[in-house]
Amino acid sequence: MVRLHLPIVLASLCSTGMATYDLPVSVQYDATYTIPSSRGAICSGAGKAPAGTACPLKGDVATADCHSYLFSFDGKQCTAKEDAKCAIVLGDTWGCVFPSVSGTTATPCPTTYESYTPDVTPAATKCGEDDYPTPAPTTPCP
Repeated sequence: MVRLHLPIVLASLCSTGMATYDLPVSVQYDATYTIPSSRGAICSGAGKAPAGTACPLKGDVATADCHSYLFSFDGKQCTAKEDAKCAIVLGDTWGCVFPSVSGTTATPCPTTYESYTPDVTPAATKCGEDDYPTPAPTTPCP
């Protein structure tokens, strides 16, 4: 007959809860990677300091949002070419960035606002005896 000691059973049950788990983290202008929780709290938050600083490291493979136009795309998959760093990504928001990419932000399309005032105010449409058809242009469109 096998006799189990309570402390050994409790220790083995508790140790399974200490296993690491994977956490998804996106990298600005790149894919989403899954990193082990053993690296610490993920880089995120807002303010003067991030809530955590863990980001993907060189060689990590993306698990989502990998596209052929991304910096990390190697022809088959997205693989981190360098260690991502925890940095301010917008305003006071923290996120992971690849240093080689973080300095090259996309330039937004220029927005031009015009206040259009026609040179001539169109006349009101007249109804009645003066109605006549508008002639069609005689020259073809260029």
